[in-house]
Amino acid sequence: LGYAYKLTQDSKYLVKSSEFILAWANTYKATGNAIDESHLQPLFEGYSWIRPSMNKVDIEKIDAWLTTIAVKELKIKYKDVRDINNWNSHRINIIGQIGYLTSNSEYINYAISAYKQQIQDNLKPDGGSEDFIGRDALHYHSYNIWPMLYFAKTALLNGVELYDYTSPSGASLRKSVHFLFPYFLGEKTHMEFVNSTAEWD
Repeated sequence: LGYAYKLTQDSKYLVKSSEFILAWANTYKATGNAIDESHLQPLFEGYSWIRPSMNKVDIEKIDAWLTTIAVKELKIKYKDVRDINNWNSHRINIIGQIGYLTSNSEYINYAISAYKQQIQDNLKPDGGSEDFIGRDALHYHSYNIWPMLYFAKTALLNGVELYDYTSPSGASLRKSVHFLFPYFLGEKTHMEFVNSTAEWD
């Protein structure tokens, strides 16, 4: 998808990028597994760059494929911690990205509403998160907020400001990003997973 970067200079990059995305559309079957499908984020971004220059037939095919992913993601309810932890953050981003790519207002509205609920349910007023508490790992805190950052960025590009949205509890994505700063700057350290409540840790 890096080829898309040079799209405006050479049409061969458009061809390579569109062929790459079409190969995925012709091969990958949606599972509704938000962790697996989170790896499609670079494809979402690349498609957003080249979509305006693609032909109608290819756009319709790719959009239809993306819709199958969103439909699966919307149907999944785990009825456990995955409904509010990083799994849900990735799920919201996937649905939201597809909503904006395909101009589907149902998916967009769902993702914005779910994003705000996720801020309330997952993030803490001090900047921490359910993932940080449950896994006792900055790695999982970061893994939880990066899909929310991706969605907030895409929403902003479409005129919707979410990064500074503050939930009734006082949590916000900005606070959870800034929660990491002392560790980036070496002011604090953290031993990962020591008090994790997850058996596999």
